[in-house]
Amino acid sequence: MSRRQPLTPEDVLKFENVTDAQLSPDGKTIAFVRGDSFKSSNSSAHSTIWLCDTKSGAVRQLTRGPRTDNLPRWSPDGRQLAFLSNRLAERQKQIFLIDPSGGEAKVLSQLRGSIPTPRGLNALQWSPDGKQIAFLFKAARTDADVKRQREKDDAIEFEKNPRYVGVSTIEIESQQVTSVSPETMQIWEFSWHPDGQQMAAVVSDVPYEWAWYTNRLVVFPLKEAARELWNTQRQVALPGWSPDGKQLAFLSSNWSDRGCAAGDLWIIAAEGGEARDLTTGVEASFGWFHWNADSQQLLTIGHERGGVGIHRVYVNDKPPVSLWWEEAAVAEAHWPRFSVAADQIIALVKEDPTNPRDLWI
Repeated sequence: MSRRQPLTPEDVLKFENVTDAQLSPDGKTIAFVRGDSFKSSNSSAHSTIWLCDTKSGAVRQLTRGPRTDNLPRWSPDGRQLAFLSNRLAERQKQIFLIDPSGGEAKVLSQLRGSIPTPRGLNALQWSPDGKQIAFLFKAARTDADVKRQREKDDAIEFEKNPRYVGVSTIEIESQQVTSVSPETMQIWEFSWHPDGQQMAAVVSDVPYEWAWYTNRLVVFPLKEAARELWNTQRQVALPGWSPDGKQLAFLSSNWSDRGCAAGDLWIIAAEGGEARDLTTGVEASFGWFHWNADSQQLLTIGHERGGVGIHRVYVNDKPPVSLWWEEAAVAEAHWPRFSVAADQIIALVKEDPTNPRDLWI
């Protein structure tokens, strides 16, 4: 029997950071991020993409970037993985593609600007047809701004000259980048509609941090004006379309910080109208959800009774059903994220009082 000893700071630093479990569409493989839990000489902690077989538990390393590889996302057909990396320049992330069977990663983008990914935001999403990838994007400062800074002629005017985060797309074949969200609108989060021709987004009129707390839910066709869908005193987060495109689910609460929202699960019709709380009376604070293929039920996960729980939530008047609860935590940055394949298997990163963070299904 091994001898127990007190945990030291040095022991904690030896634990690897395992995050962002993403199931392949066929449910056979989990892509995940594995790396250091601390920064060394770079601006971000070193991490790489790994794969895990869901049956055997065997793992293998997929990328070997020198800096930070993260946010792995499967193409709809499961033949490619997209991910973000700053391997070419430390302070410039680009979008890469890699064959999950192995080989060299290929850079897809040549961006000059930032792809915001704070607190685990889902900033990289494949289009439903797999021909494009949408991403949050904030353009780099202009050459004139850089010149003024170099010449120390860059007086900071408080909340003047706002720089917005928008949604852009990149075509897989042509590598053409297009801004598709309305101008002068801050996009905090977004979600593709199943038809691939429009998006839902959590937005505000200005890009300052305080503006998130008075956000609203909108819908916009690509490169066209937005239509307001829901705007109340409650905050909204994590918009997600039903597979049939007729309803939009989202989280809502009285007060949550950006990128770590939690609350009740709501739905609203695609054309608008009254939103409906599906989890009234459930003593849990939900942070993530997934629509089932039938568009009639959802799986959701959140903080519950000092632990974490998964519920099945119904669109009709049937009450939510608790599927699983444990005195544990989903070990993600701020949001208890999970991944689902074919409505049959759930993958997540979990830790509990006796097990450090690891992949679970």
